[in-house]
Amino acid sequence: MHIGRTATPPNGHPPVGVDFGVKQAAYLSDETEPRLMPQTLTEGEKQRLTGLERRKERQIVQAKKHRGGGFSNRLRRTLRSIAELKARQARRRLDFTHKLTATWPRTTAWSPSKIFV
Repeated sequence: MHIGRTATPPNGHPPVGVDFGVKQAAYLSDETEPRLMPQTLTEGEKQRLTGLERRKERQIVQAKKHRGGGFSNRLRRTLRSIAELKARQARRRLDFTHKLTATWPRTTAWSPSKIFV
């Protein structure tokens, strides 16, 4: 299969197998410990997210009772705060994955071009 790239030359490190998982981010065959993703939210951020989600539920009940389901500006601010925390969490997950996959070619014989060749 032609992908428009030339294969990268070997870097001299021994080949390694990679096992991706749900509980463990990745397990390399030449390592004894799995690579685990750190917590994506601090304890304070987790508590804030829980409080905001509870507040959102209360505000939605209030809106359905008194405003016919229309959202108030306060509810919109709450939803925006929840979205900001979840976006921060997603960026941290993406950053971890990027750092994890960026270190493999430097430390092992694994190369992304070998998947397609």
